[in-house]
Amino acid sequence: MVEAREAATCPAQLYDSIGATYTVTRRTEPRIAARIWAALGDARTVLNVGAGTGSYEPPGRDVTAVEPSALMRA
Repeated sequence: MVEAREAATCPAQLYDSIGATYTVTRRTEPRIAARIWAALGDARTVLNVGAGTGSYEPPGRDVTAVEPSALMRA
């Protein structure tokens, strides 16, 4: 239970622990990507908050990614 409280007080540490295997276990889901990209319409710039490893970065757009985890950013 202490670990859960510590993770809640420091989200970056939680995301770092998830990020250790994220690129191996997480792949872009085409149906989700299509819905995100459709929702963006003709927007040329995108702010992606909680970007993770960039699995859903839309192609052909200027993207600013914000990610608290150093492992996810790497």
